[in-house]
Amino acid sequence: MGPVNPKYPAAPADNPKIIMKIRGQSKPIEIIFNQNLSYPIIDQKDWDQCLRQLDMPIDRLRRLQLLPNSFKYQMLYQYKKTMQIQVEPPIIGTEEGLQDLLFYIRQLRGEALSKYIIEKNLIITLTNICQTQCEGHHDKECLILNIILWCLENNLHLEIPQITINEMCQILNSMHIVNFSLILEIFSIICKHQSDEMVNKIVLAFIDMKKALLWQFPLEPFIELLQQNKSIFAISNLAKFMNYFMEASTDQAYRDKMKRILLNQGIRLILNDIKQKIDNGDFKIENCTYQAMDNMLMDQYNNNQKTRKRKLLPPDGKPVELSVCSKLCHELFLDLKDPLAVSLFEEQCRTAHIYIDAFLELTAEIEQNKQQAAPSGFKRAGSISNMFDDDDAQTFKIPSLDFQQFNNKIRDALNIQEAVQVLDQFVMQTAQVGINPVTQLIQIASQKILELKLSDPLQQELNQSEEKQKQLENQLRKIYQDKTDLQAQINTLKTKVLSLEEIVQQGQQNQNQIQNQLVPNAQPPVPPPIPQIAPPPPPPGPKAPPPPAPPGPPGPPGKLPPPPPPAPGGKAPPKPPGSMPGQVQQKPKCNPTKPMKQVPWNIIKDDKIKKTIWENVDDTKIQVEVELLEERFSKPEPTITQSTIKAKPQKISLLNPDRQKNVELVISRLRLSGLVVKEALLTIDYTILTEEKIGMLINAVPEKEEQDQFIQYTPEDLSIVAAPDLFFMDVASVPQIKIRVESCRIYYEWSNFAEGLEIKQDKIKTGIDLQKVDKKLITLLQYSLAYGNYLNGQSARGGASAFKIDIMSQLDDVKSNDNKTNLLIVIIERIEKDNGGQSLYDQDFLNQIDYEYLTKTPLSSIITELNELKKNLRIVERAMKSKGDDSNDKADEKFKQLYDDMEAKINSIEQKNSKLENDYKELLNFYCEDSKIQSDEFFNKILKIWIDYKNAKQQMERVAQQQKKEQEKTKSVILHQSTKVIQDESPIKQQERQEEKQQDIKLEQQEPASIMMTQSVQINPPLQKQGTKDVLAELRMLQAKKAELARQKQQQQ
Repeated sequence: MGPVNPKYPAAPADNPKIIMKIRGQSKPIEIIFNQNLSYPIIDQKDWDQCLRQLDMPIDRLRRLQLLPNSFKYQMLYQYKKTMQIQVEPPIIGTEEGLQDLLFYIRQLRGEALSKYIIEKNLIITLTNICQTQCEGHHDKECLILNIILWCLENNLHLEIPQITINEMCQILNSMHIVNFSLILEIFSIICKHQSDEMVNKIVLAFIDMKKALLWQFPLEPFIELLQQNKSIFAISNLAKFMNYFMEASTDQAYRDKMKRILLNQGIRLILNDIKQKIDNGDFKIENCTYQAMDNMLMDQYNNNQKTRKRKLLPPDGKPVELSVCSKLCHELFLDLKDPLAVSLFEEQCRTAHIYIDAFLELTAEIEQNKQQAAPSGFKRAGSISNMFDDDDAQTFKIPSLDFQQFNNKIRDALNIQEAVQVLDQFVMQTAQVGINPVTQLIQIASQKILELKLSDPLQQELNQSEEKQKQLENQLRKIYQDKTDLQAQINTLKTKVLSLEEIVQQGQQNQNQIQNQLVPNAQPPVPPPIPQIAPPPPPPGPKAPPPPAPPGPPGPPGKLPPPPPPAPGGKAPPKPPGSMPGQVQQKPKCNPTKPMKQVPWNIIKDDKIKKTIWENVDDTKIQVEVELLEERFSKPEPTITQSTIKAKPQKISLLNPDRQKNVELVISRLRLSGLVVKEALLTIDYTILTEEKIGMLINAVPEKEEQDQFIQYTPEDLSIVAAPDLFFMDVASVPQIKIRVESCRIYYEWSNFAEGLEIKQDKIKTGIDLQKVDKKLITLLQYSLAYGNYLNGQSARGGASAFKIDIMSQLDDVKSNDNKTNLLIVIIERIEKDNGGQSLYDQDFLNQIDYEYLTKTPLSSIITELNELKKNLRIVERAMKSKGDDSNDKADEKFKQLYDDMEAKINSIEQKNSKLENDYKELLNFYCEDSKIQSDEFFNKILKIWIDYKNAKQQMERVAQQQKKEQEKTKSVILHQSTKVIQDESPIKQQERQEEKQQDIKLEQQEPASIMMTQSVQINPPLQKQGTKDVLAELRMLQAKKAELARQKQQQQ
């Protein structure tokens, strides 16, 4: 979607979190703090009550007191929610915060709700959140719109500001049925229940969207919805709003102009076409599901529409889960499993038909008379009737053309060439037609061309090729399965051969030992051979079986028994077909006379049932009631009806419905077959396994139990197996598939993760190095020690040579006797006096240390993240050792390089961290601090010193400004009183005063040097002679000062 808008801050790399255990609660609460939002000031009593209920050590409770106000508020809010205490939620831009706010206002009614809306300035606040924190986050937009709609439904005359209506128009998305319908419902309430001025705000918002180029043409999102959205619910809601909108005004002339504008935009033509589609049954129930809307939004993401000024994706560039929309607005979607879904869909089609008919009837007269209608003198400033009157607006001229005739010609075209020819002729005739009718007509032509493409020979050949590809994939799956089975049989035979060889070797060794024991010294003489005597001939008659051979002498121990005697006729007993030495004979399968329903069990192989419960189970002893089973459990024969013709065969799956749905969604977005993914995971092909695809695969590969299950899963008919099961069957043979996908994810992410660790180390090192050379802090500590020793005098705390820097945050608590200043201000004044007015507060130096970062990032967090990196290294090591028997498996060599790079980087970070810990210990020793204190706590102490210093400076400046204002006010009072005295004097006195001034001026001109000399030599000049007027003026000035002091004292009381 392009670069992220800079006004939206990037998501923090790691938000701090805390595990909060409440007394009496069995389950602890994990709170992830949001650092980017501001929260109200907490009530100290509630905070103390919360701390008393926490099951934590005393030192941790004390550290909680140092948390910022925003963190405290979040902890207190979660505590009250857990304890089910009625609490007013903060108005914040998180999804959880908006959900709590919606739940809270739904409990308010009447005056309580109105008071809350006014006090919190709710509508404007929600608008600001939508503008700055919700771009691309459809769930947040949905929650905000639900809140505004609830307020408006409970107060039909609630005034919605213009900025809010503009923001609603800006977030209109023709593919997002939920938010679009919510905005239409808000606009409909305004049109029905509020004044013409409020309706005109909607019109002005439409005009502003076009002027700001957010819409390419007027009513752009409404026309896009009618043209592209396939949900009959969205069509019906928009048609209903159009009726309210054009009939909202109380002025008939204004309503007529509104209708002409809608006609000029081609709305009537589009609705006519939609009406015909409803009659033809072109709208499908499958397009009215929540999944269908999700797919349409994903198409928007994938198509990367550059024409839209508002981003479709959130700032992190990843799609959001539309879970909230489905919960809050379920009435906009159908559940195909619901038996009433078909009737609800048909009812909605009838409703849409009614609204469209109403629109066509209301605009019929305008349509007939639009050519004869004379221009009216009625105009309203900023109204929709002036939408095309601006200098930068495009003028639309609708000539006298028969659009319906063109529509019919396009629909009746028999081939692509004829459709294109009709389209070219019409474009030549309508060169001056506005963009909306032409867009609609071109869309009709495009749809027709797509229909013709389906009957095109090349398209049919392509469809056949795709079908053949599926067949070949199924054959390839069977070959892979046969290969796996043969490999397993070969491994079993190899194991048995090795065991037999060991038995033979052991028997030979035993035989040699026995022979050595019987004849220890010499070989016995070999007896002469006994001559063979031929047996007597058999008696006449039927052949009788020969008598059994007498048992021979027992052989030596360890020797194998002799083979059984041959069957009559001299032949050995026949072996079962397909059997091999040492192989367990396969159990025969039943052969029902009808197709039966399946029992979805997982078969355990015969060689694995020894010494189990199944070894003593023999189902052949059970007499099965065949007729009963075939009567009750045979598959019903399909009946030839219209519904069964259209119905797709039901797919079978071993996965639970939620897992199946999630995997199926990932497969549809992945656009890769399971065999391709399997080959890529064997060869570790990063050209196929891109970062985006790995992010989707991470939750769509089989777990260990699923992998074992699908390795043994061999369905007879692959065509009825669900797509997720086929995918799992394809990839299940990849050894340690979950570990491999995790390692591929680590391949893309570990370098950035390690780089972030090194950045943390560099910032902490910079802070430690600069803190050691902070001479200005040493100066402040030096003065503080001197002044503190004097105040402590002869007490036990006096005569100190050093102190813990924690006390620096309490210097401002040591107040003066008149309570107008404190010890810290006195110290700062003395420091600046000794340094020529120069302040110790150096913002540039503090920025180099970056206390804000160091107080939130302890040194121990690096260890935690380093352990996470080591955990990823162990995962890569397991993946490196997961190479199987497949010749294409290259896991060892591909992951070896990743393992070496990660190991080298981890060693480097560990060495650097070890040095960093030593430097930090030296820093703590330098400041005489406890060696167990965390780095964030230490730097927080230093930061608190400079914050107090800055606050003290600001207080000094405020006092100086206040004194300056009082002096100026006193001067103005004196001047006013003097002027009043002069005005009260008689004309003679005024003339005398004027003469005295002129003489003084002459005297100054005659003797400037002597006057200057007198001023330079005399430090305390003698008092000048004062007259009665001067004394009176001085008294009045004193009275004015007293009155001012009395007024200030009264204000303080």
